[in-house]
Amino acid sequence: MRVFLIFLSTLLGVTATAQNIRGKALDAQTDTPLAYATISLFSKTDSSLVNGMITDESGAILLEAKPGAYYARLDFLGYETIFLDNIRVQNVP
Repeated sequence: MRVFLIFLSTLLGVTATAQNIRGKALDAQTDTPLAYATISLFSKTDSSLVNGMITDESGAILLEAKPGAYYARLDFLGYETIFLDNIRVQNVP
């Protein structure tokens, strides 16, 4: 199975309580963007689904989340499923 990379960063969102999580899904061997990969964001507290999306043609990820602790699941046909643990979203003063 092939593996893909994900780069995430948290940026100030639209409101004071929500933040944007941005990233990019790439093939780990070729650095090719993975268009239409699925990413799901879950709460670490109770594993409830908080947000999710499908990447665009360039593999871009943009999720909105309130401050808290999360983990993400990334799926793409033909690739190994990836879990990203310890995603923290914090208020930016």
